[in-house]
Amino acid sequence: MLPVILRKKEALPLLGIGLLLALLGSLYLWGPWSLKEVTIYHGADEIHLRTRGRTVADALEAAGLALDETYDIFPSPAEPLHKETFVEILAPSEVVVAVDGEELPSLTSGEPVGEILARLGVELGPLDRVEPDLEVFIAESSLVVVTRVQQEEIIEEEPIPYASREKKDPELEKGKRKVVQEGREGIRANTVRLTYEDGVLARRETVATRVVRPPQDKIIAVGTKIVIRTLASPQGPIRYREAIEMEATAYYPGPESTGKWADGFTATGVPAGYGVVAVDPSVIPLGTMLYIPGYGIAEAADVGGAIKGRRIDLCFDTYREAIHFGRRRVTVYVLE
Repeated sequence: MLPVILRKKEALPLLGIGLLLALLGSLYLWGPWSLKEVTIYHGADEIHLRTRGRTVADALEAAGLALDETYDIFPSPAEPLHKETFVEILAPSEVVVAVDGEELPSLTSGEPVGEILARLGVELGPLDRVEPDLEVFIAESSLVVVTRVQQEEIIEEEPIPYASREKKDPELEKGKRKVVQEGREGIRANTVRLTYEDGVLARRETVATRVVRPPQDKIIAVGTKIVIRTLASPQGPIRYREAIEMEATAYYPGPESTGKWADGFTATGVPAGYGVVAVDPSVIPLGTMLYIPGYGIAEAADVGGAIKGRRIDLCFDTYREAIHFGRRRVTVYVLE
């Protein structure tokens, strides 16, 4: 097969097409229609320019803006320019991070708090508290506070008071009391959680409790057994079932002692006179026969507003006798 020989007059058209394309490309790159309208917002400044640059970085260079990585630029410097492009530049703001007793300054232009702390090498513990939150974006001068939080749990013991209770004892003489079981405090163990903030105790709370030893009640036996005894008296032998130490006073049923209530009768309707006494019915029931040394046989037949507890008021036939008796401690014998 014979080779094909390309004549020069056939190659010229191809060469012309290449030159034409190169010329058109040059005209596109450098012609007036290759200019881009760019508006740059930089703080309070608004910069307008026309450039043949291809990227945002070219436009910034054309505007004479030399910016480092602390500035946030939208769109990014690598983005291509369009026929009309708007560029926003956020200047870095100063942020102070207060942590571990120090203040660490830094510059930011819209980072979240978490990234700022990471950049400064601040490591957080699982309980540490950060204000503002880690997800908050910082776009202006701010203070970020890191509070170191630590917790520990301790066991504290506290006493549990014991109660006292009485029980009737038919084998113990009435009026007598005997401790049959001593009381003992119990022990409660509390688990207390201590929360420290920057090394200072900020909160304590009881998170669990258990009884290590329950309390033991104090038990007192109260006698109910009636024991009849004999007492020698000027009136002869006195048989009694209980002796009560009491504070005795005296009164005269006339107006000198009882004022406007002096009608001569007791609360039970018995005429007031020698041998009638006033008592507290919760201590000595009305109608009970008594013997009081130095006074004699008496009946509990009256009450009085001031006669409460272990007090007894003895009635005399004259005001002078009542005054002479006065006030004294006596043993009151409850007759059988």
